Amino acid sequence: MALRDAWAALRARWWMAFLGLVLGGGIAVAISLMTPTTYTSETQFFVATTNSTTSTDVLQGSQFAEQRASSYANLLTGEELAGLVLDDVDLDLSAGELAERITATPVMDTVLIDVTVSAPSAEEAQAIAAAIGAEFPQLVDRLEQSISEDGNSPVQVTVTRPADLPTDPAAPQLVRDGVIGLLAGLVLGVAASLLRAAWDRSTRDPEEITEHAGAPVVGVVMKDRTVARRHVFAADGTNGAAEGFRHLAAIVQARGAREGGLVLMVAGALPDQGTTTVAVNLAGALAEAGRSVALVEADLRAPEITSFLGLEPGPGLAEVLTGDTSLDDALRKGEEGVSMLTASGPHERPRQLLASTAMADTIASLCRNHDVVIVDVPPLLPVADATTLAGMVDEVLLVVRFGGTRKAQLRQARATLDAIGVRLAGVVLTMVPRREEPIATHGYRYRVADHGQGGSPETA
Repeated sequence: MALRDAWAALRARWWMAFLGLVLGGGIAVAISLMTPTTYTSETQFFVATTNSTTSTDVLQGSQFAEQRASSYANLLTGEELAGLVLDDVDLDLSAGELAERITATPVMDTVLIDVTVSAPSAEEAQAIAAAIGAEFPQLVDRLEQSISEDGNSPVQVTVTRPADLPTDPAAPQLVRDGVIGLLAGLVLGVAASLLRAAWDRSTRDPEEITEHAGAPVVGVVMKDRTVARRHVFAADGTNGAAEGFRHLAAIVQARGAREGGLVLMVAGALPDQGTTTVAVNLAGALAEAGRSVALVEADLRAPEITSFLGLEPGPGLAEVLTGDTSLDDALRKGEEGVSMLTASGPHERPRQLLASTAMADTIASLCRNHDVVIVDVPPLLPVADATTLAGMVDEVLLVVRFGGTRKAQLRQARATLDAIGVRLAGVVLTMVPRREEPIATHGYRYRVADHGQGGSPETA
């Protein structure tokens, strides 16, 4: 994953890193608070051989002492020594329980042994360590004498560091544990967000969308409650969503068209991509720019425009195609002067009607009287309705919902359009979160003047 992609993944999923940070710190602090208070006292032993008179004896004795120091570490944590310590210190513990509190570590390449004792109080830890310092040399002396041929111990153990009285508990260390928990949680959260991005097969990056669709992203529609509610130009002509549709309208106006007008199909690979929203608002933007526009709702399975715009039910495309009403009687005028031919309602034979000669005649008639004819169709992949209109349109705008369409589905939609011979004019990316605003605006926003007269641009 490139650095740019990693940064984009962290920006998109910042909450995972934040959640890891909070959970890591919280868990660490909780564990620390539940951990019993423990103090540690340390002491140290020096192991030396006796009767070393020559340099050879000294070298051999040193090697012998190192070997003995390693063995003595096990002796220090054994129950025999723990029993001797319990005779000196009055503790409500068994020899085995006390032995578990003792840690002995030979210092590598030396004849030193470090001993650490843990206890609930500083005084108890020091008392145990001091008792070990008194009993262990005697225990070693007795053991070595018992196995020596002359009855003398060849080893002498000396305390080099007396048992200390700890001033601060060894555990819990709330600040240290909290910091470690925060860092560990942050690392896990960042790793989770990067892994999620690596495994994410949805379409979010315009460059990837262009690669898989085989056409550029020509429009970006930011996530906006106004867009989801109704026509953006009717509510607020200066909002960011309206500017996005104006930008898209300018691109559409620059496209070539058949004689009489441009027929543009607005389609998505799957349902709920925002095709109706794009079709309605693109028509409004083109009409605002002075173009005569006809909007045809060719979704005879699940029509939405009537309810989307709050229109009264009436005859529409299905009635025109069946001959029950004329095209002129079915056309309605929208708020920007858009001629609208709604679907009127679900139909039992949508594909047959869309593939009929009457549909081709209807499109041709609208082309003669309008600069642009926008056709809102059902999704490409689940049903074949859109493919039946291939010979009646000039180009297709493919609508892709941010994070809602998988890359494989996008490639399949492109292959479908290639197979039916329809030119893909570009991709419109919808429902883009505000945190991704630079995708659309590059930090350039619209600001309405305080006195309410027009607006002026500003750089974010």
